[in-house]
Amino acid sequence: MESRHQRHHLAPRPRLVDGAAVPLFERFLEEVDDRRIVEPYRLQSLPLLLESIQREIDHLLNTRLPPRQPPRRSWDPISEPQTVLDFGLPALSPLNSGSLSDATLLRDTILAKIAAFEPRLQNPVLVLREDPEDPTAMMGSLQGAVTLDRVTQPVSFPVIFFHHGDSAAISPGELE
Repeated sequence: MESRHQRHHLAPRPRLVDGAAVPLFERFLEEVDDRRIVEPYRLQSLPLLLESIQREIDHLLNTRLPPRQPPRRSWDPISEPQTVLDFGLPALSPLNSGSLSDATLLRDTILAKIAAFEPRLQNPVLVLREDPEDPTAMMGSLQGAVTLDRVTQPVSFPVIFFHHGDSAAISPGELE
């Protein structure tokens, strides 16, 4: 609902607008003085949408689930479909960056988490490889597509998992 001073601008019928709806919790964090936002608390342009997706995936990759027994089951979701109890990843320290099976497990888990918790990134694909400069790290690219104003565009986010997965970083998304 609009504030009182904006009510005279209301259109009697729905109107087409440019942008995507801002997720609920981001509305609480949004800066009213951010000049990139045309209509505060309502719409996101493509750069703001990519920034929002990057931020959400960064939270997902850097949130750790509590340990469960036995350790291999900690990679299985608690519930299907996944709920807030499944948000995050298990501890990555037991993984070996040189192991193909560990890289596959990590990739498949991350893709399932993204599908569950960040549906704005469509058809995600994650390619992981060893970091040539740090044998305890993994790096790669998260690719997918975003739709804004009925136009779907491919996007790519560089990612890195530092020192046995203690933390992760996702760089700003780039249109392909």
